[in-house]
Amino acid sequence: MKKWVVAVGAFAMFGLVTNAAAQSLFERCQKEKEEIGKMDAEVTDLSNRISDIDKQMTELRRERIQKSRQQSALQRRLKTDRIRHARRCRGMKQCEDMEQQVSDLKQQMEPLSDRLRKIRDGIRERNQEISQLNTDVRRMENQFRQLGCDNLQIGQTAQSTFDNCSQLSKDWNAVQGRIDRLQASVDRLRDGYQKVMQQMRTKSVALNRLLKRFRGQCSHSRDRLADLERMEKDQKEYQSIGGELDEMSTKVRKFRTMKLAPAKDQPTLTPKKKDGGQTSTDSSSRPKPRGRKKHTLTPKK
Repeated sequence: MKKWVVAVGAFAMFGLVTNAAAQSLFERCQKEKEEIGKMDAEVTDLSNRISDIDKQMTELRRERIQKSRQQSALQRRLKTDRIRHARRCRGMKQCEDMEQQVSDLKQQMEPLSDRLRKIRDGIRERNQEISQLNTDVRRMENQFRQLGCDNLQIGQTAQSTFDNCSQLSKDWNAVQGRIDRLQASVDRLRDGYQKVMQQMRTKSVALNRLLKRFRGQCSHSRDRLADLERMEKDQKEYQSIGGELDEMSTKVRKFRTMKLAPAKDQPTLTPKKKDGGQTSTDSSSRPKPRGRKKHTLTPKK
């Protein structure tokens, strides 16, 4: 009996172990099946993706060939257009280069223009001196006539008139000094003007050449063209300075032709005889030292 019970118990325990093992295997197999299914799905997905990539690569190859053909065509057109552009627009490139030449020329001419403006200012100042000198000369001529300095008579003309005419003669000689200084100033202005204009004439050649080009094919460069036309206008004005200097020199030379009286006729007193037949003369009758020729007044006896 005991043996039977033991056998039954052992058989029951074996059954339990066998059921547990069978259950564990089932679960393991199910799990592996699920994993295999997932891997199979992933393989399928990757295959699909690879297929898509292959299609894309085929499309990309086709597109690459197309783009390569377009690139080759565009390169040929670019080469042709570049050659045509270089031929057609060569002048525009020259305009760009000449714009720098205009800037350089403007910079070179500015100091010369400044010197010419100073010369013109000097001419204006000298003309003011000429105007004042002309006023003084006219006043002295009027005084000369009013005093009758060309008709002085000993014994009939008042001593004060002699004195005034003598002072007038001194003032006239002082005027000659002013004329000399004025002439020297005019000569310096002319010398400076000629030196500057000699340099300006060299610049004028470049100015005229650039003006011709900018008024033709480079008219689009309005700022540089305006600079050139302004320099051209200034040059024409500066050329008139020579005429102003000539006119001023003529005025100065005219002053030298003006005379109140011949230089050799000094106002003197007539000698008087003393007792014993000796002759006495006034101090004004003594011979003067010979020197610079002066313009003086002439008394009539």
